[in-house]
Amino acid sequence: MKKFVMVVTLVNCLIIFSLIGCFGYVKYKLYAIKKETYEFLIDVKKYDKEQIYSLDSKLGVGIIFQASVVFEDEQNIVYDYAKIQGQIKQIYPSEADTDDNYKHKEQ
Repeated sequence: MKKFVMVVTLVNCLIIFSLIGCFGYVKYKLYAIKKETYEFLIDVKKYDKEQIYSLDSKLGVGIIFQASVVFEDEQNIVYDYAKIQGQIKQIYPSEADTDDNYKHKEQ
């Protein structure tokens, strides 16, 4: 009986630590994509900090970790960015979108 209790306790601990590890991994990846997107916009695309109205990270479909950016002069449009092949790239609006109403659409 004592061995059974020890095995059940060990299995429960492994399950709990696995869940905590998965949760921590997701939180870290969301933080990392948000930070990398901010640095990309400031350092590479040369936006001023004041031009970015909001920046948040989210879990997406297909590309799991994404950053959503809203610019100060276009607060009704959300631009999505993701890390693709080691680089931050804009995934929405995509190049296939032919609407010219996007001020910050990347070519």
